[in-house]
Amino acid sequence: MDSTFLLERGRLARALAGRDKGEVFVITEILSKDYVLIADGKRRSLRNPKKKKIKHLSLYKDKIILDGDNLTDSYIRKMLKPYGN
Repeated sequence: MDSTFLLERGRLARALAGRDKGEVFVITEILSKDYVLIADGKRRSLRNPKKKKIKHLSLYKDKIILDGDNLTDSYIRKMLKPYGN
């Protein structure tokens, strides 16, 4: 795990602070240089993503594809399963 990876949509990240500390999420949208929206398909769905400060995330080198008609919460859960979610 290294936080020097490029910040982009679809990048996986682990929360370092807050109630969701230790959970793995996927970045669904970049709001500004300080904030992103993240989802995990369970508590934070694509319809209700969490706004999170970038400094509270540790980025993974792994990325999932967030394009297409089959993008659902179940797809995100399936992709995050190997990371312990």
